[in-house]
Amino acid sequence: MSRLTPIASTNLGLPSDTYVYSIVSTAPFNANGRLAIISSDDSLRLIDATTLQLLLPDGLFTLVNRSVTCLKRASADGNVLSTCGRDGEINCWDLRSHKNVSQIKAPRGLPLSALEWNPLSSTIAAGVELDCNPPGEAPVFIWDMRNVARPKLELLESHNDTITDLHFSSTHPSLLLSCATDGLVNVFETEQPNEEDALHQIINHKSAVHHAGFLRQSNSIYALSTDEVLSTYSLQGPDEIAVDPDPTHHGDLRERLGCEYIVNIVYGDSDAPFVAAGSHSRQSLTLYPFPLADSVDVTWELAGAHGDDIVRDVLVDAPTSTVFTCGEDGQVKAWKQPSSPYSTTSSAKEGRQGRKAKGKKGGFHPY
Repeated sequence: MSRLTPIASTNLGLPSDTYVYSIVSTAPFNANGRLAIISSDDSLRLIDATTLQLLLPDGLFTLVNRSVTCLKRASADGNVLSTCGRDGEINCWDLRSHKNVSQIKAPRGLPLSALEWNPLSSTIAAGVELDCNPPGEAPVFIWDMRNVARPKLELLESHNDTITDLHFSSTHPSLLLSCATDGLVNVFETEQPNEEDALHQIINHKSAVHHAGFLRQSNSIYALSTDEVLSTYSLQGPDEIAVDPDPTHHGDLRERLGCEYIVNIVYGDSDAPFVAAGSHSRQSLTLYPFPLADSVDVTWELAGAHGDDIVRDVLVDAPTSTVFTCGEDGQVKAWKQPSSPYSTTSSAKEGRQGRKAKGKKGGFHPY
C-alpha cells in the first residue's frame, strides 16, 4: 500500500455548508495547469492545479445554473466548459471571454441530472431527473452543437427514472451509454434517426445504478449500483446472433473492500482504472486497481480524505502522480506520494475542519 499525503487544500472561500460536486481538468496539466469545480452554491470556479487557489481575475462564474448538477468540458482545447442543472438548461462558458457562449434548453424545461460531450462529433447529451415518483418520463436528449434549437435525437422511452450518468465511447464515438435509478444501462447508436433504431443494447443491473461507463481498452461496460454492487458486462457486437459472455459480478464492494461507499471507477491519463472507495469511520479514501485482484495490497490510500464527509469526485493526473479530490466538506485537496518533489507545497490556510454530513442542507445527489 502506498500512502499519499495532502500537499494542498482549500475551501476557495465557499459559503459555509457548501458541497463541492465535481472537479475536472480544463486541458492537460502540462498545457495550462487549470482545474474547474462546481459546487452547491451554483458557482463554477477555475483554480490553479498546483496551489489550488482561485485564478484571478476571471476564475469565478456565479449562478451558472439554478441548482447546478453537472460539469463537463465542451471544447477540445478546454477553453469552453458546460454545466447543466435542475433549471433545465445547459450553459457553455468560454473561459477566455468569461461569457455564456451557448445556452441549450431542455424540452419543457425538464430538470437535468446528467451531461456528456462528444469531442469527435460535436454533440452534447443530457439526461433528465425525474421529479415525481417513478415510473415516469426520464428522457435523454442529444443535440448537435452547431444547431441547438432542438435535439437531433430524443430518447423518450428507454428509462423511467432519474438518469444518473452518460458516456460516449472513446472507441465507437457514436455509441452513447446511459444509466438510471430504474436499474437499466442502455447503449444507443446516436447516428440513427429514432429511438427504436438507436437502441443498441439493454443491460438490467437489477438495482438502481449510480454510475456506469465504458471500460477503456476492453469491450466491456461497468455498472455500479447505489448499494455499491459492481458488475461488468460485454458490449454487444454488431452480430446479434453471437452469444455474449456472462457478466462478471464483483458483488457488494463494501464487503469486499471493507469500505462504506464507492465514489466511482476513475482513470488517470493512462488507461488503467481504479475503484475509489471511501470510509467514513476511518476517514480515508483508497484507490484500488481494477479489475480487482484476490489480493488488494497494491493500493493508494488517502488517509484523512475529507474527514467523515463524503468524497464527491476524484481526478487522477498520472503524469504528475497527483490525485485531486473534492467533497461535501467544501474542500478541494491535492495528494502526492511523500517522496514527490512537489510534496512541500503548503496547504491553503483557509481550509476548515470537515463537518459531518448529517444535518447539512440537501445538495444534489445523482440518485
